[in-house]
Amino acid sequence: MHSTNELLMLFGFALATLTVFGAQSCLAAGRQLPSDFPNLLDPCASPLGANPGSHNPFNTFADLGAWHGYALPDPSDPDTYGSFVGPLYILRWPWYMGRAFNKIEITDVDSGKKVDLTEYKPEELVWYPGTMRQSYVVDNLRIQLELRFVTCRTSMVRTSIVNQSDRARRLNLSWTGTLMRYHKAPYRDALSLSAESDGIAVNFANVPGYSTGTERFAVRYPFPVESRVDGYTYTVQAPGHIDLAPGGEWTFATTSSLTFTEEEEAREQAISATVFADPEKAAANAETRWRKLLARALADAPDDPELRKVAVKCVMTLIGNWRSAAGDLKRDGIVPSISTSYFASGFWAWDTWKQAVAVAHFHPELAQESIRSMFDFQIEPDDPSRPQDDGMIIDCVFQKADENNDRNSKPPLAAWAVWEVYKKSANVRFLSEMYPRLLRYHRWWYSNRDHDGNGIAEYGATVHPKHVDRNAVIEAAAWESGMDNAPRFDGDYDINVLENRNAQGVLVGYSLSQESVDLNAYLYAEKVYLAKIARELGYDADAAVLEEEALYVADFVRTHMWDEKTGFFYDIDIITKRPLVDRGKGIEGAIPLWAGLARPEQASRVRDALMNPHMFNTTMPFPAVSADNPRYSPERYWRGPVWLDQAYFAIEGLSRYGYADDAKHMALKLIHAADGLVGNGPIRENYNPETGTGLNATNFSWSAACFYLLVTKYMSRN
Repeated sequence: MHSTNELLMLFGFALATLTVFGAQSCLAAGRQLPSDFPNLLDPCASPLGANPGSHNPFNTFADLGAWHGYALPDPSDPDTYGSFVGPLYILRWPWYMGRAFNKIEITDVDSGKKVDLTEYKPEELVWYPGTMRQSYVVDNLRIQLELRFVTCRTSMVRTSIVNQSDRARRLNLSWTGTLMRYHKAPYRDALSLSAESDGIAVNFANVPGYSTGTERFAVRYPFPVESRVDGYTYTVQAPGHIDLAPGGEWTFATTSSLTFTEEEEAREQAISATVFADPEKAAANAETRWRKLLARALADAPDDPELRKVAVKCVMTLIGNWRSAAGDLKRDGIVPSISTSYFASGFWAWDTWKQAVAVAHFHPELAQESIRSMFDFQIEPDDPSRPQDDGMIIDCVFQKADENNDRNSKPPLAAWAVWEVYKKSANVRFLSEMYPRLLRYHRWWYSNRDHDGNGIAEYGATVHPKHVDRNAVIEAAAWESGMDNAPRFDGDYDINVLENRNAQGVLVGYSLSQESVDLNAYLYAEKVYLAKIARELGYDADAAVLEEEALYVADFVRTHMWDEKTGFFYDIDIITKRPLVDRGKGIEGAIPLWAGLARPEQASRVRDALMNPHMFNTTMPFPAVSADNPRYSPERYWRGPVWLDQAYFAIEGLSRYGYADDAKHMALKLIHAADGLVGNGPIRENYNPETGTGLNATNFSWSAACFYLLVTKYMSRN
């Protein structure tokens, strides 16, 4: 039997000191280990084609910001045994490169027969936080494969083969895989295989809008191999054979790297060599990193095992949606969902703010970087295409910048996010860095979205070639609210599009003819948080101005946006300043409680609506639109489904005004009503308020962030 190191020396490989990228300095490990949380998400997959469609039905394990990930074999699909399913990779959209790349094949030299992994069901198919493992016992051999990520570009598979028989075994090893091809041009011929001295490579052609030709996926082995390519199938043969005495074990590692540039390719090849030198150390480093991550994440979690599992599932979802800098994205951030095609390769503004607040609890560095990832695209005063939008944070940014949406912004929650992250990180430099940028963004709302100059803003749209008519502007304004198709923006209401011009008469943007309650409650909160930041940094004069402005906004909202008869907050008509009660109640009417600007008697009336089973206290509480609203629809996006951010804000509002028992009751109700949350179902984008059935995207980041905050804040033992 030869150890990996002996084989490396045998074939002339220089051993190197292990360098593990992405390891974090965290708190001491807690009471629980990653192995305490098996299969919180269904780990198995059996994809049928290269394009998983808009909504991939399978969950994917990714880590450290990698742009590729894997699943475990489906027990009903034995052709994938001995491989990790995929990889799924993201290049503009998610794609499957294969069903069974790097599939191990073992041949008994003495008998000449292959060891058939399909002879029995796998002994183990398990996904722990940070690790996937599969085990087989076949022909008196125990074969175990463990997958972990070692950098933001490289994953490793550590393979162990144990001879459980009472006779010596002589084995040959090989691996195989087949590219999945998409049938439509130009993607059909975008990928090709090449044999390499250290393994196999998948090369990308230059396909405009998809790849540049510098991307590469490389599977590497810790010894010289003989690689053969036959069209879209490859075989890799290990040199010689291994001898296993009775009870003997052989352990080694292989790596897979998805890189975007030649520099990254060279770096990851070197990192692979360090992994091969000591795979046990690489595995231990990954295990330690996740142990420390969970120690932080569970520090404020309750003792209840079920709720701790929910918290860990939230962490796994957020880390799985972490993407590192690549393409036109300048730094790390968190996408809404790896499982949904249109959410997999970009960062959204208000998603980022909410996600950062949760992530700060267990990975404050990532929380800070994700906030910066949106400010990287903040509009500067010398912007060649839209200098009038100086300070604006655009809606969303992508791996391919031609997809960026600058037609609108998103609700202003950035200062809240920065302050909450600061509370966890105590990083004054981050606070100082972000303050002037936050202030510019805050002022943008008043220079570009305050049509009548009264210090109260409206949702609207930028000056943009696509804004050619009323409908296009209303569409962008609804996107700016974050509530894309909410009834309050329906085109059959008397909504006018207003032109906003600066002092020189230049068109700078558009507003809708309604001043929105949630927008101005958010802006009030922004002023409060900006004032806190200013005082923390010693800018007392700034803070005094912001605090004075906040008092004005609070008085305006509770005076003009309140309807005494129905006991609720609404958007108002920009001319009459009267609440638009005829459009019915929406969850946006609870945001003044979250912001803390409602009078106590107003909060009491809103609380009555939130706790009313015929309004917002549905089976799964806090639908986007009150159940008694004539336009309520329980499965139509922002017309009824439960969105966890708005539910979280409502609970925060109840708690803020002293309704602690209500807040905890509703938090528990949300958690237990959400289908699959306490089982192995993925966290969903939104939920049916009447049944708790999950809707739309799976593995959704801001839902995970809000569920995590609900568990650690409202279920906490503290």
